[in-house]
Amino acid sequence: MKKSAFKFTNFKEPLLSPFEKLFNIFKELIIHTSGDFDEAIDWLRELDKEYQLTDENYTIDDFINDLLSKGYISKQIQAGEKN
Repeated sequence: MKKSAFKFTNFKEPLLSPFEKLFNIFKELIIHTSGDFDEAIDWLRELDKEYQLTDENYTIDDFINDLLSKGYISKQIQAGEKN
């Protein structure tokens, strides 16, 4: 009778683009903030300060621009605001 065993190895992080890494976190934050985009981004910025999620090559502002360009979000002009 063959015995089963577990083999433990070091964790290897999947190769994700900076956008994909932040997007995975953002999706969780948007759920926890009940869809409040601004609050989710504020939390993402706080997490970035603590855990250095971004660098000078890809910032939270770059992430927001990618969300816009990929169609995940759109700009809305509030009544009384100017372009």
